[in-house]
Amino acid sequence: MRDIIMFLGRAVCHQLPERSLGFGCCGILPVCSRCTGIFLGVLVSHVYLYFYPNKGKTIPLLPVSLALVALMVPLAIDGLTSYLGLRETTNLIRLATGLGLGLSLPLLYMPLFQDDPARQIPGRFGWLDLGTVALAAAAVGALVYSGLIANWLFWSLLIIAGHFLVYSNVIGVVLARFGVTHKAWSLLGYVLFVLVLSGLRSLIY
Repeated sequence: MRDIIMFLGRAVCHQLPERSLGFGCCGILPVCSRCTGIFLGVLVSHVYLYFYPNKGKTIPLLPVSLALVALMVPLAIDGLTSYLGLRETTNLIRLATGLGLGLSLPLLYMPLFQDDPARQIPGRFGWLDLGTVALAAAAVGALVYSGLIANWLFWSLLIIAGHFLVYSNVIGVVLARFGVTHKAWSLLGYVLFVLVLSGLRSLIY
């Protein structure tokens, strides 16, 4: 089970130990702290949309959409400035900025599955929804970072669930643009995506 989970994580992450969270003897999680934030944030938003499906059928109003985009910016700034050597970053900052981007993604790409994502639907995603999702994501981030739930398998399965949701749905959005809407093709695309990228990383590294 552990080898499979690490293989899935390898498809999209460098898995550097010093940039990853872990729990002592259990070892590091399957992806780095930044990717951990992204995939946990994605999962939190998908869980919210599961209970309030109408909120994922319409693009949020412009101010809320701009706020979602703004939540993605810190990750880009943190990643770019640390990569260029302008400043040092930490796993906590990586995790927090990853959560911001991760929780925003489903709220922006899920409406793209609709024929007309801009049409008015009752229960449109608003400020209260954004605050709720952001607080939930922050709570999840605090739990994984603090180690209060120091269970490698628990967090790894949640991360892989977010991993699956974001990539299978993005592949689904792309396929839908070509008229392919059956979910089986999204699943197949995800499997091929993981096999190819993880296989290449295994050969290179």
